[in-house]
Amino acid sequence: MVWRWIETPYVDTVTCRFEGDNVFIDKIRNVSFGAKTFPRFAGRLVTELGTQGTGAQEDCR
Repeated sequence: MVWRWIETPYVDTVTCRFEGDNVFIDKIRNVSFGAKTFPRFAGRLVTELGTQGTGAQEDCR
């Protein structure tokens, strides 16, 4: 996905990658006063509430 922030110079490119029951989301910004890349978000399919982890973000690098 490409997110264009209207009336600003900012454009974010968001990539979602699916592997089995997991999803990985990466975001890159075209310009920034800091880092252009953001931490990777990771998630997984939960079939029953409370059976797999807490749903908290995990670092998958």
